[in-house]
Amino acid sequence: MAGVTNKLLAISWVMPPLVFPRSIQVARLLKALGERGWETTVVTVLPDAEPNELKDRRLADVHSGWYVLRQVDVREEATPRWLRLWRRLRPPGDLAVANWLLRGGSAARRELARNAPNVLVTFAQPWADHLLGLRLKRRSPALPWVAHFSDPWVDSPYLQFASLEQETRVRRQERDVISTADAVVFVTQQTADLVMAKYPDAWRSKVAIVGHAYDEDLLGLLSPIAAPPGKFRVVHTGNFYGKREPLALFDALAALVKRPEVREHLEVEFIGYTAAEAVAKARDLGLENAVVFRGRTPYVESLEAAVTADLLLLIDAPAEHSVFLPSKIVDYLMLKRPILGLTPASGASAEVLRSQGHPIVSPDNAHAIEIALFAAFERWRARAGATAIPEKAGVEQFDVHHVVREFEYVLGRVQAGERAVRSPRKQLVV
Repeated sequence: MAGVTNKLLAISWVMPPLVFPRSIQVARLLKALGERGWETTVVTVLPDAEPNELKDRRLADVHSGWYVLRQVDVREEATPRWLRLWRRLRPPGDLAVANWLLRGGSAARRELARNAPNVLVTFAQPWADHLLGLRLKRRSPALPWVAHFSDPWVDSPYLQFASLEQETRVRRQERDVISTADAVVFVTQQTADLVMAKYPDAWRSKVAIVGHAYDEDLLGLLSPIAAPPGKFRVVHTGNFYGKREPLALFDALAALVKRPEVREHLEVEFIGYTAAEAVAKARDLGLENAVVFRGRTPYVESLEAAVTADLLLLIDAPAEHSVFLPSKIVDYLMLKRPILGLTPASGASAEVLRSQGHPIVSPDNAHAIEIALFAAFERWRARAGATAIPEKAGVEQFDVHHVVREFEYVLGRVQAGERAVRSPRKQLVV
């Protein structure tokens, strides 16, 4: 389909310059589609209206020109006074979502009338993106709609329902989205199996697996942060939240620094949000000289720190089986550094890391983590410093130029009105 101009309308709450795993992956995919001839308009939130905003202008610049943004202000102060007065009597459950559905819907309908896109794609999270897509699809049933889930919705272990009423409503919303969309995209087969297990078998034909992607164009932007001489630098990028926490890792580090040969050389850097309680535990364990918390950092800057690391850390939540595949894995693979995965032995992350020869240990087994870290330290010391690792077969499946062809196949199938969207070509192995 390269060289053929198609028009895409995308719904994505976050886009660069906002830094979120979702904004990075969506922008990356749309850039690659643009390189293949697609013209994309994205209905998105005004960056200043995102309460958890962190901006990265360099991230935005690398994607500039590949899509057009229609930004929507979801803040309540932008709401007309008469509507604000009315909402005092009948307040919506979430003002930002209500404004998103109202104003985002208006912006999307204008694009439908102005540009007549070939396909609608909604990217969760948040799940309100799919609810907006559902409204648009019901108004324009002939418009092909691809709902990109990435992670599970109602089946997510991170989702906590405030009431039975809310759970019933959300389950109905997910069912309406999946039953109405022409295609449903997940990042891993494990996630697809989990979500679709509760639905009719016939709906599985609309499911496609399209993995996360890395974009080596980013490497040209990086000015690597020089590593301190004689230091074994261990780096973790990304925020901690919910059940994902580094507490067992801290116990492992506390044991590790008791070894004199390690204590002199070890430096562990956390780039991203870490809860104050976790920072306090590291201090209580006497890790001040070994552990550095840099806080939330622009995305490109985080890559500049990671690209010179001697070891990159992935930390997942403890679980019997994990369906999640954090997008940081593909960034790590792009950087070609050694990786240690603190992740359940059964799960999507473990499968990817094993396929590339990277070790994994349980995220809540401090003793096993200590052993794995010491083994990585010994390998570093034997090499007398940092060394990029050779690329293994199969990593190319995460290159955006491969991933975009899988996604473009889905777009072509829904445009053609095909009920089955799963590619007959080899699926991404995760």
